[in-house]
Amino acid sequence: TIVDVTTTTDGAAVTTTTLPAGSPAALAEQLRDLAFTLGPAIVDGVGRATLQKIDALWAAIISQVPRTQFVEDAGHQPDLMRAAVERKRPADADKAALHLEALVNSALTALQGA
Repeated sequence: TIVDVTTTTDGAAVTTTTLPAGSPAALAEQLRDLAFTLGPAIVDGVGRATLQKIDALWAAIISQVPRTQFVEDAGHQPDLMRAAVERKRPADADKAALHLEALVNSALTALQGA
């Protein structure tokens, strides 16, 4: 009788992330500025790292102001940036950054009061 005992371990690393700190307005400004670096980062092959920072900033913003007009209006832009990284399309990332910039600039006063 042969008993085959195979032990497998889950190779997935457990990661914890800490959301960036700051007011919603300050985080939105950081997000706006970082969004413009995503297109060049895609070209340089480091788009995923930049996208992780963008996702962290976005998560920090929506944790503080979850149901605002800004979140509803701007929520599509991180999705477009994610698709731009996955498809290696820096022009799409730049387009999303331009839309995000307009949304952040128009919502800054409201976010400062949040």
